[in-house]
Amino acid sequence: MKAATRALLLLSINLLALACTRPTPPAPSGPSPLTSPLSPRLAAGRKLFVTPNTYNALSSIVTVGTSDFDSARVAYWAEDERERYTPFTVGRGVTQIPVLGLRPSVEYSYAVEGIKAGTMTRSDTVTALTGELPEFLKPVHMRTTGTGTRGYVLTAIADTGRTSYVVAFDSSGALRWYREFPGELPAGETKQQPNGDFTAYVGRTPGWMPFPGFYHQFRPSGEIVRTIAAPPPLFTDNHELVLTFRDTVLEAAHLFSFDLRPANLSAWGGPRDTLVAGH
Repeated sequence: MKAATRALLLLSINLLALACTRPTPPAPSGPSPLTSPLSPRLAAGRKLFVTPNTYNALSSIVTVGTSDFDSARVAYWAEDERERYTPFTVGRGVTQIPVLGLRPSVEYSYAVEGIKAGTMTRSDTVTALTGELPEFLKPVHMRTTGTGTRGYVLTAIADTGRTSYVVAFDSSGALRWYREFPGELPAGETKQQPNGDFTAYVGRTPGWMPFPGFYHQFRPSGEIVRTIAAPPPLFTDNHELVLTFRDTVLEAAHLFSFDLRPANLSAWGGPRDTLVAGH
């Protein structure tokens, strides 16, 4: 393209008009398999299973029957760590509770604490070994200067031409969470949305060439909720996606898109026939 002008226009696209689950983008083929998968285990007296999170070796999925509880959480710890807890989950029947922020190839203990009519009870303890990180992520860490603060730093990295990851580092710079998006398209702008889900742009976009791109919305446990993109013939830019909610129901997606239109720029010293990208 010889010339391009950009008119910034924020497109607020109601989800009723937006094809949130796009048939055209390639669906992720799934993460690399864990090299040390966990085996389901059963705690005596309560149906408590610990299984690997197929999206993240630094996470486990605890499955428990919650019919006897109003709400439940998972207590978990390693031999050299203090006991930590997931948020409480309200469930009926069988509930899956993701445990996040674990370390690779470490044996953890898990117990479920349930509340019924103001009384808390605790299940028996189950132990299970977490898996190994993908080879690309094993040396990855974040280097900082000064005094670290609590919380996590979220960003995206890519093994160029092979796969991409959305990753989170703790205050020491250690990798504590990730979600892989296999394929040649890189992952870009990523954030946590108001409802706790994450979104990440997958694709290439310099903002003025017709490259395909889209956003994945996915849960902290890794499951993709929906794929969001501007409807054709528009192209989706990676700056940026904001989701708005009515209570917990997704109401609208707000994003920048662009299209290419023929234009005569001779009045400004440009070509008479060229394509102009408008945002």
